[in-house]
Amino acid sequence: EDAGRVTGVVVNGSGGDLPEGLEVTLEVYENFDLSYTETTTVAADGTYAFEDITINPDFIYLTMVNLYDTFFPSDFFMGEKPEGNVIDLPITIYDVSNDASNLVVSRLHVFFQFVDENSVQIIHQVSISNMGNSVVLPAEDGEALLNFTLPEGATNLIFQTGTMGNPYIQTDAGFADPTAVVPGESTYEALFAYNLPYDGKLEWSLPMDMDTAIAVVFVQGEDAKVDSDALTSSGSESLDTDVYQVFVADSLSAGDEIDLKISGGRNLLSGNVLSIALGVVGLALAGYGAWRFFRPTGDEEDYYEDDETDSEAVIAEIVALDEAFEAGEIDEAVYTAQRDALKAELKQLLDEDEAA
Repeated sequence: EDAGRVTGVVVNGSGGDLPEGLEVTLEVYENFDLSYTETTTVAADGTYAFEDITINPDFIYLTMVNLYDTFFPSDFFMGEKPEGNVIDLPITIYDVSNDASNLVVSRLHVFFQFVDENSVQIIHQVSISNMGNSVVLPAEDGEALLNFTLPEGATNLIFQTGTMGNPYIQTDAGFADPTAVVPGESTYEALFAYNLPYDGKLEWSLPMDMDTAIAVVFVQGEDAKVDSDALTSSGSESLDTDVYQVFVADSLSAGDEIDLKISGGRNLLSGNVLSIALGVVGLALAGYGAWRFFRPTGDEEDYYEDDETDSEAVIAEIVALDEAFEAGEIDEAVYTAQRDALKAELKQLLDEDEAA
């Protein structure tokens, strides 16, 4: 271990000036746990530096700016000895806008699973992209930015992180989120679930709250009869120990509606593919865009290919999970379960990298 420096430059990706008094925070992780943190002020030319920092190839280094209650992280540095014992971690921030016209749903995944004899649990995984060059914020604090419509009769609404009131806002149509959306592909992710009654048949419809590039619906059970006017069958896929019928619609505009009629089925869920009630997303869904805090999605043509999660994406999840827990957005049992699962996944990925 040697003492070195962590440096970088903060640039404004929107082309504007940097705010005065901007601060950068350094976080160092040892064995995937935060071991050191320090904050410094950015110089007028955008540069920053942390002196006398222990440099160890086994540690993970990350810097970030917290602006408009939004984190702008650098890339991660890990696994190698930096030249001159200096780690360079540039950061890009953006100006703000209240114009949501550049926001689109890059992917919507909806899972129907039979959890008991009289109800269906429906899980939504939503990836939203900001195609502009400014962070999109609500016009006023506490106002909604992203609206999510729920079907009439939905009960037992639960979220992967957060609760109604923190940060979500209840609306007549469902709920809304005031969270800012930074520029880039799939920079916002939401995962939530609710129940609908099931007496052997179900009619479900969902209006698109914004333009949606692709919507994929998974219905558990090969014997369930599924009809839809808006979705096209795309075969079936095995996820963990259960088989799901897959249906796809693409290039949907805001206001368009996808619909589904289900009858029969009732083969109760046997696996643990999406046990989000326990706070854990089944790792078997990694190839289907399972929830990633900072991870951009790939090309749509790669959708059905195996897409093994890389170590940096998992590290990003761990960091964001820690921040959500510290902010009180997730309870301790959920936090512990998710963190243990992510650390196990990361260890496996790092072991595989070493073996290669």
